[in-house]
Amino acid sequence: MVNIARGLAHGLDASAYAIGISYERYERETVAFLRTGRDRGAHTLAITTRDKSPVSEVAHEVLLLSSGAGPGRTWTGNAYAFNGSSE
Repeated sequence: MVNIARGLAHGLDASAYAIGISYERYERETVAFLRTGRDRGAHTLAITTRDKSPVSEVAHEVLLLSSGAGPGRTWTGNAYAFNGSSE
């Protein structure tokens, strides 16, 4: 994930969208991806379970999800990038 997220983030610009998903244990790579994307002009969205999480602090927008207790809970960090260019 580290090399992929870094590569994605460095290719972002103002026409791109960067989405970071992180629950419970917040992945440093996901935070770094969003921060780099934001710094390069991309619009950033964090999808997380807490409004004061590390990923929410570096994103332009935050989508909060509920994290109910249970045996199926997972801890994960993901990064996605989309180019918004119409070309």
